[in-house]
Amino acid sequence: MKLKTLAGLCILGVASSSVMAAEETNPYIVHRQGIYEVASGHMEALKSIIMLGHPAKADVNYHATAMLEAFKHHGDAFPKGSEQGKTRADAKIWSDSAGFKEKGDAAGKAIMELIAASEASDEAKLKEKFFAVGKSCKNCHDDYRKKKM
Repeated sequence: MKLKTLAGLCILGVASSSVMAAEETNPYIVHRQGIYEVASGHMEALKSIIMLGHPAKADVNYHATAMLEAFKHHGDAFPKGSEQGKTRADAKIWSDSAGFKEKGDAAGKAIMELIAASEASDEAKLKEKFFAVGKSCKNCHDDYRKKKM
């Protein structure tokens, strides 16, 4: 059940951001949606390796590191005024910036732990850290992302 939920969240993130980005003109929204789409793509690749048995075990570190790099490069993705446009970013991002930063830091930490686990050969630990990344993403989405209408 957890795998299906995680896969659904990843797919939903890619599908919704692709459609919205095609119509959007606010550069901040387009930029951050692109970054999250990249991260979601790496999450899908990780799922294929860690959960579905794709033989590219050597690529786990690459995908986890690329996800972390994507997040590092979204720059000032949520400045005041960047909520104007087609976005699912909740207004709480701007009214609770400390809480939003905390969730982002937790996601970054979870990704770093996944990277560390990818350097060992403990598959149970790798799965645990993969699920922790998914949970950290979901925690932020639950609090700072509008529900799909």
